[in-house]
Amino acid sequence: MSKIYDSLKATVNREMISKAASLVEENDSKVSSAVRSIIPGLLGIFMKKGNTAQVKNILDEAGSENILSNMNGIFCDNPNKTQQNIGDQFLEKLLGDKAADFTSAISSDSGISKVATNRLVSMLGPVVAGFLGNKLVKEKWSMADLMGELNKEKSSIMADIPSGLKNSFGLNNIADNRNTVKTPDKKKKNNSWITWLIIILLLLLLIFWWRSCRNTRTPELDRTYDTVKSRTTQVIDTVRNASDRAVDRVRNRDTTSITLSNGDRITVYRNGMEEKMVRFLNSNDYKNASADDLKSRWFEFEDINFVIGSATEFLDSDSRRHVRNISSIMKSYDNSKIRIAGYADRTGDADYNMELSEQRANYIKSLLVADGISANRITTEGFGEEKATRSENAPDDERAKDRDIAFRFIK
Repeated sequence: MSKIYDSLKATVNREMISKAASLVEENDSKVSSAVRSIIPGLLGIFMKKGNTAQVKNILDEAGSENILSNMNGIFCDNPNKTQQNIGDQFLEKLLGDKAADFTSAISSDSGISKVATNRLVSMLGPVVAGFLGNKLVKEKWSMADLMGELNKEKSSIMADIPSGLKNSFGLNNIADNRNTVKTPDKKKKNNSWITWLIIILLLLLLIFWWRSCRNTRTPELDRTYDTVKSRTTQVIDTVRNASDRAVDRVRNRDTTSITLSNGDRITVYRNGMEEKMVRFLNSNDYKNASADDLKSRWFEFEDINFVIGSATEFLDSDSRRHVRNISSIMKSYDNSKIRIAGYADRTGDADYNMELSEQRANYIKSLLVADGISANRITTEGFGEEKATRSENAPDDERAKDRDIAFRFIK
């Protein structure tokens, strides 16, 4: 049996590295060095925290979809949607909110820029997921088999991981993690039933008490019982109605479906950006607008936010749905053209943030193009941290709002 680590490294050949180097505008030797660090780095983190049901599901999908069948697309920066989605999910589960730490360690060790490193990590995410997925699906391995084989090669893998990466992710002492697949924690059950149980118990106690007193009943006791019963019923009905109204209110401000001009239906946030875009496209304001009129009409998607330091990783899974909706809208209104603006928060160097914001805008463009939208209908620009409204020291969940995307229509 050939070693997993050696086989995986051999999957990325010299031609692929050369193509990647050309795309990220770095020399071949530095890109090769980065690749030689990214692959063992991802394997090390997988050995430490990847033995979960969620990761197994991603790998099963990667193997079933055979996402390594088009390796050239990945290294030409033109992965198909399945490759990109699986790669993003795999990286998100492994790196989580420490994606920037992973990028920084690889960038520092290999000597290439963080933006170039981000793009390489995005390329290699589906490669590693596809390779491991093939072991599970095509070769019928279990997760225990996979972890066991990787543990046998642990020393070789660890030797190639940069020390900064080991320290950031606690990889110096990877435990033998081959035995079981962890299952996700069950969500806590809603405790609203306790209220109903108490009400029902009180009613039962009241009925029991009333029956025990039947032999000594008086008109006054009967009237008291009837009053209590009536008021209890009213309380239950009031609570039930209030609950129904609350559910309706939540539903109304959650999602709705809208029909596009070509008959397609998309699910959107009620009165959200997609709905506003469609409303604008159907209006005379858009039909009669000049190019200058459109310059100030931006549609900002607050739910398309990026992981800090990343141009390809979203914070929220809903971001993908928003991008797909924009694609559907552009397909329906096939004469429309858009300009995508990318933004960054105030963390780090201003020049780097400018470059990163441009990469974010271009990444959204690449997703739309991969979904069939002509590239000549989309232009991009980056604003860096110019439009950021949160301070560099603000909590990350606040700064995340500055790492977003906006669109406007162009003529």
